[in-house]
Amino acid sequence: MEQRNYLDEFRAKDPTWYQAAKIASLQLKASSSVWRLIRNGWNGLFDPTEFVRALAMCHINPAPLLNAANIDSKGRAQLSDAEKAVQFLGVRYSSVVIGINYTCLCILRSKPPPVWRPIFEEMMTRVEIGYKLGSRAHELGFEGGALIAFAKTAGLGVLLSNAPKLFREWHSMNQGASGKKLQLEKFGCEAFQVSAFILQQLGFGPEISLGSAIATGGLDPKHISIDREILRWKAAFLWIEALRTGRNYPKEVEMRNFFPEIQPPTQPQEKKVALEVLYTEVARVKRDGSKWTWHLPKNSYEETLEALK
Repeated sequence: MEQRNYLDEFRAKDPTWYQAAKIASLQLKASSSVWRLIRNGWNGLFDPTEFVRALAMCHINPAPLLNAANIDSKGRAQLSDAEKAVQFLGVRYSSVVIGINYTCLCILRSKPPPVWRPIFEEMMTRVEIGYKLGSRAHELGFEGGALIAFAKTAGLGVLLSNAPKLFREWHSMNQGASGKKLQLEKFGCEAFQVSAFILQQLGFGPEISLGSAIATGGLDPKHISIDREILRWKAAFLWIEALRTGRNYPKEVEMRNFFPEIQPPTQPQEKKVALEVLYTEVARVKRDGSKWTWHLPKNSYEETLEALK
């Protein structure tokens, strides 16, 4: 049965959701071919060859896939290189890489003020933490972990590209914190609402879009009938948020125990290997920041900054 699309219902009834949808649509301008590419890849309807063929039809540069797979094309990327990258990454994760890269390119096309860099750096630190979380939680998967982590800051980046002056005012007044009331005053909506529509517009579907909104916006889902798939996104986000902010697991017991592989031991002296490895990996990412650059149009932040001049 097709998942009910609550976001479209929100948009029809609430002007803040309408504004968020309008901003996401205006800034992303994702064509139907890009939407189908990501949707079919995410839903497992493409094999690597079909994915790369669709990628070429969308005129999307496969370079971010090669970067993510650590494949050196030694020049202009060929379709054979792209197919090797997709085979290595998997089609679902390739969809995530393309979706995040596409969003970042749309943001950068507006030649935003320099605050875009710390937003992107925080985005990728979270994405890598989400990837590592998903690698340990089988129901989530590294693809799902990376994607729900992306939702935390995606909306901020798009708000920046949509209204740079207002964003600078908000950022200076609020030091980049969420500031619900101030966001509504400045933008007519909140960043988490924009993020939810970004995921939907890119083709990832209503389940993760709603799950993203519930998790990142702290919404009360009691009046909404949600299944385990949507609840999974909330659990994943709260895990990532906990790990990013120096806590070992989410406060809410149901969310803490949602993924069996990383369910914390009940006794303090007990150790769970998967969880201990996860803590070690996350500590490194938090300390050094993510070194991933596949979301950028160039090989580094410095090269990207130079190209934006």
